[in-house]
Amino acid sequence: MTSLPQEVLRAVSCCRQLLEGKGLRPTYVADRGFDDRKTNWLVLALGESFVVRVYHNRLLDDRRRLRAVAEGLALAHRAWAWLKVRGRYQRVEVRFGFARLSLEGRELALVVS
Repeated sequence: MTSLPQEVLRAVSCCRQLLEGKGLRPTYVADRGFDDRKTNWLVLALGESFVVRVYHNRLLDDRRRLRAVAEGLALAHRAWAWLKVRGRYQRVEVRFGFARLSLEGRELALVVS
């Protein structure tokens, strides 16, 4: 494997080729192992959208910490989903909140569930 940013660039390029001319635009989803500043900015610079479970407690442009913003969010919205719980699917309420924030001059959305 080469560096993580290079692997991501190769994967995004491959997706672009596969979806070219089909009117589809993917949103990339990654676990917290991909919470990497260089990789995130690369994906944004390519004009792509992504969702990543954050790991680092980053300092935001307004000097607040990401964790403090997340912990202070009201979970004012709700949705229902079918999730597997102890081997059986159950209808589960998912509560979530979101906030717009700025990190290194980029406007992002934080979603907490």
